[in-house]
Amino acid sequence: MSRSHAGILVVACTLIAATLPLPAQTQGQPAPPKPGEGGPTISTLRRAGPAKGPTPRLPDGTVDLSGVWVGGGPINDLERDGGLKPGEVDSLLLPWAKELMAKRDVTMEPHNQCLPMGVPRVT
Repeated sequence: MSRSHAGILVVACTLIAATLPLPAQTQGQPAPPKPGEGGPTISTLRRAGPAKGPTPRLPDGTVDLSGVWVGGGPINDLERDGGLKPGEVDSLLLPWAKELMAKRDVTMEPHNQCLPMGVPRVT
């Protein structure tokens, strides 16, 4: 087999292998809305409520907290993006933390100094 035939074969096999998982992307997804009907939005999907069923536990009985924990949106403004009432964050913070937050602005994000960022911060 010539070198060019081998290269074409490798490219073809790679493309076929890359397309194999594509049918799995639509399984379990809701049907797309019909034109003019609209459909679920991010805000309506968030209102679905907490997950049903028992809390996942490890074999020793402790709660399983493994995995990526993302709250569903940016956390730049804890009150606005976190669904808190105005002033609620201040009531939860210790005095030294309030003082630190008052000194910082948007350009002083600690994660900007530690690249690359992890999965929760990137999303």
